[in-house]
Amino acid sequence: MRRRLATIALAVVPVATIVGAAASAAQPAPEQPPKTTVATGPTTTVWPTTSMVEAAPSTGVSVAPPTTIGTTVPTSPTAPITFDGFTFLENFYSQLAVDPFAAANVAEMTAPGSDAYAFVLHEAGAAIAIYNNTTVPLPNYTVTGNGATVSVCNDADECDSFGDFRIAGVALDTFSIDGEPLAQRVSAFERPTTVEALSVDGNYALRRPRDEALSVVVLLGSEGGGTTFFWERASYVDIAGNPFAIDPAASQYPQRIEDGQFTVAHVTFAGAQHGGQLEIPITTDLTRVATTIRIPVTLRS
Repeated sequence: MRRRLATIALAVVPVATIVGAAASAAQPAPEQPPKTTVATGPTTTVWPTTSMVEAAPSTGVSVAPPTTIGTTVPTSPTAPITFDGFTFLENFYSQLAVDPFAAANVAEMTAPGSDAYAFVLHEAGAAIAIYNNTTVPLPNYTVTGNGATVSVCNDADECDSFGDFRIAGVALDTFSIDGEPLAQRVSAFERPTTVEALSVDGNYALRRPRDEALSVVVLLGSEGGGTTFFWERASYVDIAGNPFAIDPAASQYPQRIEDGQFTVAHVTFAGAQHGGQLEIPITTDLTRVATTIRIPVTLRS
């Protein structure tokens, strides 16, 4: 499947300066760009092909290029392999702490439609939702190699352990998270859905073993009129018909997007699992009648 994210435009505040290109545990966290809780102005940034740095006016600030990721290619794409997971994750999470739009480009280093592809875009999308919809600083991360595994901790001391890295050809295909196969924990759904003016271009969902919450990133756009969301009435309905309410403390989303705007929402449901659908009540300017958009959140068969 072609990467639809390469055509999704996001309205973000222009970046004046970014100090450094990667966060480091040994150095102070780099200055992050200014935030806004309301998307305004013309659509100028393309995710993931354009970073916040590339979208900003020229300021004379020099930004270092991303770290080159190296791998050892196995004799078989399905055999256990030696993969430089530490360098891959250190590069990804250092960018995620500063410029999540640029971090989304790491998906180009994964196999198309793979578990690793869905994971990278979920993580980048969740960070973009923080940037676009809140005034909260982006998290910083510490990446530590532990022999065959790699530990990644955020500044809230929440940690994940990654291992069992496997490739398809020369691209990262899948890995484990806290000892469990990523294939049982992550999904990508990239079939566009439209209801009136609202379009949903895809979603990326992850259920981490450390909290067993279903975290869903949704790509949203509105064409032909604006769209208002009623997140307080949104829910996730599992395969048995059980509804789960949004955890507002762990979610970031827009209340409204205007005609021609695109953005990212991140919604979390404690205790939910893949196999159901996300239901979001909306009203669009086309009809001004309350309706609901339903989006599948399913693992690959």
